[in-house]
Amino acid sequence: MSAVPSTPPAPETPADALEAAQFVITADIGRKVGTADFHGVAGNVYSVSNVGLRGWKGDDEGFADLRVLSTPAINPSEPYPTGDPLTRADRLILFLTRDKADEMWRTLSVEHGTLPAIDGEVLPSNWPAP
Repeated sequence: MSAVPSTPPAPETPADALEAAQFVITADIGRKVGTADFHGVAGNVYSVSNVGLRGWKGDDEGFADLRVLSTPAINPSEPYPTGDPLTRADRLILFLTRDKADEMWRTLSVEHGTLPAIDGEVLPSNWPAP
């Protein structure tokens, strides 16, 4: 019997997510381009673009076609319990991470990897209600 992989605790605030993420960008969410395995669960992969948009953390190279995995919950029967977060808006702030062996960026978690895009310079102090 295999153990369910442990996941790090969810960031309590967007500021915590900014600290935990390796790469944080404002991006236009494009089309779904496929799926990728995340701990045995198929997660949706999207093409996103951050050309001309704000980078919050990391080397912002202005990607026109960055592939991002919308991290699913570790539950094959319900990978996105409240809906896929990358389908909630056309433009989002993405809190991204990746494993050394993994080339693809992925959101920090199913519920704490995105925020609605904002025009200001400061992240909101709390997560929006799902």
